[in-house]
Amino acid sequence: MEQAVFLQGRAKDGKCLLRDGYLFRIGKRTPKKSYYTCLVSKCSSTVCLDPDEKMVLSSNGIEHNHAANPAEIEVRKFHQKLRQNILDQPNTAIPQLYKETLSSIHASSEVLSQIPTFSGIKNYMYKVRASVRPPLPKTMEELQLDGIWSKTTDGSDFLMVDEGIGDNRIMIFCTLENLKLLCSGKNYLWMEPLR
Repeated sequence: MEQAVFLQGRAKDGKCLLRDGYLFRIGKRTPKKSYYTCLVSKCSSTVCLDPDEKMVLSSNGIEHNHAANPAEIEVRKFHQKLRQNILDQPNTAIPQLYKETLSSIHASSEVLSQIPTFSGIKNYMYKVRASVRPPLPKTMEELQLDGIWSKTTDGSDFLMVDEGIGDNRIMIFCTLENLKLLCSGKNYLWMEPLR
C-alpha cells in the first residue's frame, strides 16, 4: 500500500488524488472505501482508498487511455501553494502574494503559459482570503474590533476610543505617535462626525 497524495483541485473538481503522474477525482464513497476516477472523462482508470483516504488500497488495473500531463500537475501545485500563502498571510496584499508565489516556482515555459494571470484568478484569491476574515458588519453594534484588527502592522494600538452604543457609538482611530503630532500643531480644523 502506498500513501495517498492530494492536490487542491479547482472548484468543480475538489481535492484531487495524484498517483503515478495522473490526477483522480472522488467518484463514490462507501463506509469501507473511497473510489477515485481519472479526471479525463473518457478514461476508465480508478483507484480505491481506505475510508480515511490516507492509503491507496488498489486500482482497477485499467491503463489510462491518455498521456500524463505534468504541466497540469505543476499548475495545480501552484494553485495549492498560492492558496496556502493567502491563508498563512491574510494581511498581505493579494497582488504581492501572487507575485511572490509565481516567482518562487521554477517551472518550464509550458507550465508558466498555463498558470492563470492575476486578473484571471483574483476573484478566487479574494474569496480564499475572505474565508479567514470576519464578515463585514451590517450595523455598528455588529462591529467588533479586537486583536489584530485594533492594531497597526507594527503592533501599536490603533483604536484609541470605542465607547457608546448604537447611533451614539464613538470610535477614534489614532496611534500614540499621531496623537503627539496632532497635539504639537497650532491650527485645528474640526468636522461634523460622519453618520
